[in-house]
Amino acid sequence: MSSIAVKVKSVYLAALRGTARLGLAWISAALVLPFIKRLKRAESKKRYTVWILPKDGFTQDVMSALDSADDVEVLAMPRLILREIFRTFLPNSIDDNNYASAGSTFDHAKLRYRDFLRRLFKALSHFRQIDAVVTGNFGYRAERELATAMSELRIPFIALHKENLKTPGRVTFFEHIYKERRGAFTGHSILVYNQIEKDLQLRAGVAATTQIQIIGMPRLDRIHSWRRSNTGTTAPRKILFFLFSPLTGMPRIVRKGATTGEVYLEDDGIEEGENSISLDTLCTETCLTILKLARENPDIEVVVKTKGRQRDIVESIRPFGLNDEQPVLSNLRVIHSGDVLPLIAEASVVCGFNSTALLEAVAAGKPVVLPWFAEAERADVNPYVIDLRPLGDVVHSPVELHDLLIKYARSPRPVPAQLGANETATLEHWTGNVDGCAGERTRRAILAAIGRGV
Repeated sequence: MSSIAVKVKSVYLAALRGTARLGLAWISAALVLPFIKRLKRAESKKRYTVWILPKDGFTQDVMSALDSADDVEVLAMPRLILREIFRTFLPNSIDDNNYASAGSTFDHAKLRYRDFLRRLFKALSHFRQIDAVVTGNFGYRAERELATAMSELRIPFIALHKENLKTPGRVTFFEHIYKERRGAFTGHSILVYNQIEKDLQLRAGVAATTQIQIIGMPRLDRIHSWRRSNTGTTAPRKILFFLFSPLTGMPRIVRKGATTGEVYLEDDGIEEGENSISLDTLCTETCLTILKLARENPDIEVVVKTKGRQRDIVESIRPFGLNDEQPVLSNLRVIHSGDVLPLIAEASVVCGFNSTALLEAVAAGKPVVLPWFAEAERADVNPYVIDLRPLGDVVHSPVELHDLLIKYARSPRPVPAQLGANETATLEHWTGNVDGCAGERTRRAILAAIGRGV
């Protein structure tokens, strides 16, 4: 981004915060409207307009559900807008993991924030139709009061919950987080991938059983479709590695500090001894193996995909020797954002750990290599690990990882028409989508919410 663009953005956000601070909802709406992006135009006569708050993964989910709805228009409001307005009313230290537990001190500020959001969206509705608002998690801090504000406007606020991979250890951990720190959902409904997440939310009192519906992972539909359309094809010599951090999936409470961008780990609620649980050696040795493989095999392209968060970018610097530029190696690329389907489609083998993206690769019929050494073999870490060992491609050392990735890269496996029994069972357990129809289930749930109102 150029220096001029940075300055313009800074001025705009300052103006937005200023009008919010003064309670000028109509002026704030005028500032917001130019940044509302149409992701999908209704192909027939428009009946509904669904607003979404975009986020990687979630956006693919909701568009998989609504792409084929001819009478639905989809508009996207950048999440940055809500985050900036949030900062006007509440301190940065109020985050996803202490919103309900921060204490009554902030109750008045939350009510003021809610009132402003209600008036803002009422103003926006005079310029753009709003039949539902859909987000990617029930617990995002800047959207907690929006859920109630939308209910007051009789507009369904729906959480298409994208974080569903709860291992046995994480189920116990998140039950505490949901119940004590995030609190109850005040919107219309929550759509989840699997029974694990639904049961967890019910036990934690997040919502009533009638509000939580299992729909499966919608974005997996297009991957099932891709696999069926590309049966028998093979990929070039390309390894796709989904970067994971030492704390991926581990029982740690991530908190925001007093200043924007400050993040720290809180130990409250973590059992004694769990503070030391991490995947540090596994992460480092896996990354170094990937780097070594790329250096020694220039004929094999290696793509490293991060989640795009600043801490992911920082973590990719350490093992891959990066600064602000790409690696010196011509066959090694690091990608921080964007759709994963093209990356998976072009890969001959996929590697990673504790990641939803690995399940997408399974649905695509790609071999998934799971590094299972170092901390992955520890009994205290095991409850927090997504165990994909039934899929078969498990390696127990960096050397085995190196050799198996090269084998798959040099001898690509044809895309299968049907998945095997282990793959099907794995997808059913974690994603609730083996039939490629999760998008249809999600579409019906969203349209039913609009039809019923709140």
